[in-house]
Amino acid sequence: MTDSATSPAKQDSESQSAWEKRVARLQSQTVLDTLETLGFDTDDRNEIQKDIIFLRKLRTANEATNAKLVASAIGLVFTLIGAFITLAAQSFWPK
Repeated sequence: MTDSATSPAKQDSESQSAWEKRVARLQSQTVLDTLETLGFDTDDRNEIQKDIIFLRKLRTANEATNAKLVASAIGLVFTLIGAFITLAAQSFWPK
């Protein structure tokens, strides 16, 4: 007896493979749609990559600038506190 129908295990494997391919296509299309919504040109993947690298550099430079700005502000506050303490001390102990 030969069975011309494929086994249930093989059918499950084939349907799972087709399902995985469909999910992968949907994921890829979703990513491209999202990038287009954000203003990226999805026709040239190299340009997308360059844009993302530029945005990362811009973000890290901004973070570094913010850190330096905060450190400068803290230094200014301590300098002003020191100046006020010095002026107050001079007014209490004249020469």
